[in-house]
Amino acid sequence: MQALVTSICFAQTGVEVRGTGSSSPALVYNAWSFSHSKERSVNVQYSQTGSANGIKQIIERTVDFGATDSPVSAAVLKANELIQFPTMVGGVAIVVNLGGTSSASIRLTGPLLADLFSGDVKNWDDPRIAALNPGVPLPKLKVTRVVRGDGAGTTENLTTYLSTQTSTWRDTVGQGKLVNWKGEVVAMKDDDSISQQVKSVPGVIAYLSYDRVQRYGLTAVALRNSAGQFVLPSEEGFLAALRASDIRANATMISSLINLSGSATWPISNLSYILLDATPKSAVKAGTTARFFYWAFLKGDGLIRGTGFAPLPADIQALAVRKLSEIRPQDRQPFQLY
Repeated sequence: MQALVTSICFAQTGVEVRGTGSSSPALVYNAWSFSHSKERSVNVQYSQTGSANGIKQIIERTVDFGATDSPVSAAVLKANELIQFPTMVGGVAIVVNLGGTSSASIRLTGPLLADLFSGDVKNWDDPRIAALNPGVPLPKLKVTRVVRGDGAGTTENLTTYLSTQTSTWRDTVGQGKLVNWKGEVVAMKDDDSISQQVKSVPGVIAYLSYDRVQRYGLTAVALRNSAGQFVLPSEEGFLAALRASDIRANATMISSLINLSGSATWPISNLSYILLDATPKSAVKAGTTARFFYWAFLKGDGLIRGTGFAPLPADIQALAVRKLSEIRPQDRQPFQLY
């Protein structure tokens, strides 16, 4: 992103900033913190505890920022005096372990994916899977569903997508950070635990942030998008979804990237969001937190590229910086964003 201002004031020495929430962008936030600390004496600590917990803790003001892979509503923002802005764009990948079969060649549709995650398709050699994948040697393996056991934005994005694909899913399972899965599932605490389960257990189907696919050498299935094209998750596909969204016309920056139009669009794309106190007690602490994210928009794009996420376009970053400028500290001390 090009610089939005001509001067930058360094943050106060020795201040610590604490954040928690979504596990998906954790490595990016930690990379930002490490690089940022080389320039400024600010210790930014981020812990991956799930989107639901990130929202809970910033509402309770037990952390300086919360992170979520699904945005909270305008009503929640107003009621809890929060501001919200996106930091990067990514997506939820569907991964399988078929015991040696090349999962990169597996194609699935949204309705069939819903049947798999609902437990209605019980074996990998099911005729419905075979019909979409002629010539692929599908093993006679039981389908084992691995899901997030905490309140996760990846769960909400997946279940929101599946709710657009079948009325049965929408009416029986629904959407949310935590849902009541039908039948027996294996629940894991985070995307890293899911990745290890996928690598070690034949027959698994799971969902996780696309960056883990790259990090752990997993292979993702191709999904049919709204244009009828079978596509693999990719940074280009996430950006295509962002271009098809209404985020630039939406003052709240609350925008869904689920099942949007476009031949290259990945259908389960999402923005990662940060939540901050809009009326903090201290201008010093709030300013240090806000300046960290301002710095990230100025200098952090290179630390995102190639991670499985994509940086936001410069104009959307500028909209996010405007959100930072809405912070109004209670002590009425000068609040400097830069």
